[in-house]
Amino acid sequence: MVALRLQTGFRASIWMAGLAISTSAFGSTTSYIDLNAGVGASSNPSLRLNDESSAFGRISALGMHEWRSERTTTSLSAYGENTTYLKGHGSTQIFDLRARTVHSASPTLSIFGDVGFQGDIDGQLSNRFASPTPNLEPQPADQPTPVVVEDTTFIGLGGRRYRLSGQAGLSLRANERGTLSLSAGAQRNFSSGKQSDANFNSYFGTGGYEHQFSERTSAGFSTSVQYQDYDNGLSSTVVNPLLTVRRQFSDQLSGSAGIGLLFSRQEQVGGGTDSSIDPSFSFSLCRSSERERFCARVSRDARNSLGVGLGTEANSLTISTLGSINYSRQLDSKQSIQASVSVAHFSTKEAVADDLRTTYLTFLLGYDRKIRERMAVGVTGGVRKLFQASRDPKLDVNATVYLRYRLGDLR
Repeated sequence: MVALRLQTGFRASIWMAGLAISTSAFGSTTSYIDLNAGVGASSNPSLRLNDESSAFGRISALGMHEWRSERTTTSLSAYGENTTYLKGHGSTQIFDLRARTVHSASPTLSIFGDVGFQGDIDGQLSNRFASPTPNLEPQPADQPTPVVVEDTTFIGLGGRRYRLSGQAGLSLRANERGTLSLSAGAQRNFSSGKQSDANFNSYFGTGGYEHQFSERTSAGFSTSVQYQDYDNGLSSTVVNPLLTVRRQFSDQLSGSAGIGLLFSRQEQVGGGTDSSIDPSFSFSLCRSSERERFCARVSRDARNSLGVGLGTEANSLTISTLGSINYSRQLDSKQSIQASVSVAHFSTKEAVADDLRTTYLTFLLGYDRKIRERMAVGVTGGVRKLFQASRDPKLDVNATVYLRYRLGDLR
C-alpha cells in the first residue's frame, strides 16, 4: 500500500511537471522541466544505528509552471525522484508537489491559496535542492500583500512519511497605513504500518494587523490558533500571540522579527492535561540581487508532532526551534553555486512522549555548470547528523554527480 502511494505520488509529480510544458495560459508564463540522472554514494542513507554505506543511481524530474496576468500570479511545481541503492536499501521514492496563487481582487484586497503534498523517507527531502521557489512578484505599493505561512517542520525521519496540506487567506487594507490579514488551513501527516499511531490532523488559523510607520518600516501583532488531533486519541491546542516588525533596509536587503508566547494544552495518555507557557519568536534577514541570494531564518513554535519527527509510535505536541541559512550565486553565464545549512530541534516537556528530544542537522553544497544550451553537469554534497536522547546514529556523508537536461524555457 505504501509502495503504491509512493509510486502514485512520483507519477503525479511527473504529470504535474509535464503540465508545465503543455499548459497555455494568459499573460506571461515561465515553464520548464529539469531531467536529472546521476550516481553517488551515502555513508548512512537511513540515519539508523546499524545502517551500512551504499552506492546508488538516481533519476529525478523537477518541473515548474508559472503564469501571470495583471492581477494574478499562479505557480505549480513538482519534484519526483527514484534512488536505487546497490546494497541493502532497494529503490526508494520521494516527491514534493505544490501549487500557489495570489490574486489582487481590488486595490485594497488581496487573496491567496496554496496546497501541497510531500512524501519523504528517512529525511531525504531535506537533503536535496529540490523545491523551486515561485517567483511571485510583490504587489504594487498601494495594494496589500498576503503573507503565506510556511510550515517547514516536515521531516520524514524513521521511515516513510506523507503530508497533505492546504491554506487560504486574505489581506485587506483597512486604512491608508493599516492592513488586516486572515488565514486558515489544515494538514494531514501520516504513514502506515507500525508508525500509523503517530498520524495526526492539524487545523490552524491566524489573524493579524500591521501598521506602516514609514515607507520602509511596518509593525503589528498577530494571533494564531492551532488544534492537533492525533490518531492515538489524544489532542493538543496552541495559542500563539506575536508582536511583529518588518524593515526594508534597502532595495536588496530586508528583515523581520517577531516575539510572542506559546500557550499550549496537551492531553496525556493516563488522563488529565498538561498546560504550559513558552516563549516563541521568528527572525529573518534576506538579501537578493541579480546574481546572488542570501536568507537566514530562525524560529520557535509548536507546529510539529514529535512522533512524526522521530518515527516513534507515541505522539505529542512538540516545541520546534528551526534555523536555516540559504545562499546561491550565479558565478557567470554558465556556472552557479548554492549552499544550505539547517538545524531543527524538537522537544517536549510532558509525560506522553517521555521527555523525548532530538536535533537534526543538515548541510548541502552544490555546483552546476552548463556544457550546452540545455545540458549541464554538476555535483552536490551533503552531511546529515541526528542527535537523540539515546544513542545517536552515525553521520551520513553523501555526494552525487549528475547530468541535467532542460525542457521548456531556459530562463
